[in-house]
Amino acid sequence: MGEASDMRPWAKVWSLQVPPKSNWNGVNEQEAPVSNHTAEELWKPPSHSRLKLNTDVAMESNSGSMGMGWIVRYEMSVLVAAKSSSVSGYFDVKDAEAMSIREALSWVKALGYGDIDVETDSQIVFYALSSISYNSPFSLLIDDVKEAAS
Repeated sequence: MGEASDMRPWAKVWSLQVPPKSNWNGVNEQEAPVSNHTAEELWKPPSHSRLKLNTDVAMESNSGSMGMGWIVRYEMSVLVAAKSSSVSGYFDVKDAEAMSIREALSWVKALGYGDIDVETDSQIVFYALSSISYNSPFSLLIDDVKEAAS
């Protein structure tokens, strides 16, 4: 049996070498350091008896589109479900990240999953979700995310 029959279809993705997030700003710079860590080593498992949802976005400013990706895994990094979606329009990064989390939470609710830990690489969204609401369009989006999480 070859690699095509591997029971872990995401194994190749997890073995890719990626720079730690703290170095992502310098990825396109020639002198950016390369990490010896694999994506699997950097991933932190969810709390005991919970699932973990990772979300991320990619934006294409020339075409005015955004891609969102979500993955749900068990404690040992076992794939439970994954999904991607695209949206047309121009978005701020913080709005795009918040939209991705909102849509991902709606998706996992529809699948009937219970308690789930959410991980994002957006500090702005993380802190906004941890704070009280204020009056702005971004805050309304954050309130939607909080509602989807309840």
